[in-house]
Amino acid sequence: MTSRSLFNMRGGDLPVHKRRDRLGSALRFPMVVVRGVLGGTRGLVRSRRQMSKTPEEAVRIVRIDHTFDDLDSILEATNNPSAAVVDEWEADDDGVYDDGNDWVNSLMQSLPETANRLKGWRQRSYRAWVNRIEKKFVSPETSRALRTVKSIVDNFAEFGAIDVFSLYSPRDVIASIIALSRLQTVLSNDDTKRKTFGKEEEVEEALLDELAHYSHFASVAYGWKGGLFCGGLQFGQNNRVLSRRTGVKKEDIVQANWHSKANRPAYYIVRDHERNSIVLGIRGTLSPRDVLTDLCASTGNFIIEDGHVETNHTNDNQTEVASSFPLRIECAHKGMIDGAKGVARTTGKIITAELDANPEYSLVIVGHSLGGGVAAVLAAMWSERFPNRVRSFGFGNPCVFPRNSTASYANIVSVIGQGDPFATLSLGHIVDTTRALSTLCKEEAFRVEILKRLGQAKAVEGLSKDDLKWLQNAKTYLNQQMDADKLYPPGQIVYMSGTLFNLDPVEGISVGQKGDLRPMHVDRFGELMVHVRMFDVSRHLPVRYEAVLKRLNSDR
Repeated sequence: MTSRSLFNMRGGDLPVHKRRDRLGSALRFPMVVVRGVLGGTRGLVRSRRQMSKTPEEAVRIVRIDHTFDDLDSILEATNNPSAAVVDEWEADDDGVYDDGNDWVNSLMQSLPETANRLKGWRQRSYRAWVNRIEKKFVSPETSRALRTVKSIVDNFAEFGAIDVFSLYSPRDVIASIIALSRLQTVLSNDDTKRKTFGKEEEVEEALLDELAHYSHFASVAYGWKGGLFCGGLQFGQNNRVLSRRTGVKKEDIVQANWHSKANRPAYYIVRDHERNSIVLGIRGTLSPRDVLTDLCASTGNFIIEDGHVETNHTNDNQTEVASSFPLRIECAHKGMIDGAKGVARTTGKIITAELDANPEYSLVIVGHSLGGGVAAVLAAMWSERFPNRVRSFGFGNPCVFPRNSTASYANIVSVIGQGDPFATLSLGHIVDTTRALSTLCKEEAFRVEILKRLGQAKAVEGLSKDDLKWLQNAKTYLNQQMDADKLYPPGQIVYMSGTLFNLDPVEGISVGQKGDLRPMHVDRFGELMVHVRMFDVSRHLPVRYEAVLKRLNSDR
């Protein structure tokens, strides 16, 4: 064969772009073979890694407690409208709406053919593509959380909130905020509330010692990344930081999951031999997924797991329950409920095994902020599963339970710091504030009279008797407008005062407070205080709770 013919076979007489195509097609098959070999090698390595795991590790991976799946099916059977947030429109992969209602389908069929052809199919196709993208790039937990948050935002007015910024002028809104803020500051200052709702007795020394001890466990749940605002910045692996700050040996770290998901915060399980307890530490808000859990602020229902529920699935997919006593259904913050269920599914069997192996030990669930709220719900869920063996200590707990049930759990303790902004922040609190502002915006003469009678007074002592009586009546009138259903900090509430740094007085001015710790009634947290530092997050940091509790415990 001549060199010319060989040159022609290689495409030498073809244009440049065709030669490139021929060369690309010639190289494509070997590249496919190489990719297949590499893919098979990766699969073999993965399989060998899984086979190399010890039997204990393999069991730990698959041991998921699905008890709450059965309890959720029971809860849905109660037909409680507040049990969950349901999407009105849900499209499947083919872009067809299916909400289970025949009247919707008949309505869609009755639409004109032109509208179905020009508009309806486009909307359904768009929603189907959105669902496909969502399923590909977003986890099911994040998707459910996003739908819940969207439902809350879309139906914000149905909760009773008033959009004062769109109904009234900026001047009226600002003046109303000032009037409400000054009225609250003068008549409902912190000292007055402590005298009204506080209790005479102090916190017992045993409880103070436990709170000071477990505050370290709540802070260390943030890992080494959260050490900057937890008062213990240490670099290294999270398990190593956990062992250093709590004194727990590495072999006593039962399980640790330092990565959170939507509606499932990070957590760890350790054995605290010093206090004869199994500690489940739940992390607070540290990632965008945790923020999603916080924003799922609507209320939901959960069932108290009694540990003796037997479920039988019949042919009609109905669930029959055989229990020694009726199931208890409670209401709480929906995001906290989902977070508690997410943690329970992966820790329930492990904790049960640990408690069975250590009959003299108890379960202590601790957390700060979001972690404290999830810990409280989980302690309520497991109050019958582990009778007299489960407790919860939360620091800076948010609003979780309604008023009628928040104080009914003696095994839940919430430590709320003075000025913590999240202790009076729920949908109900926001609704009440917008109603009060709307009343002040509409009744301008009433608002002007409030500001006139307040004058320059900064406390009750600076008011005359007539002005004080009139302002008290005005506050009572506003309180009548503020009757929304609110959530409160869970369990037995302990009120903590004191600053982070207990410094010596400078020129007669005290720049620090030693602080104290006293039981507080739940009604203390029934109103959102409007003031300049209402969103001062520094009062919510875990390092403050840790420092003040340690100082109070050492002084006793």
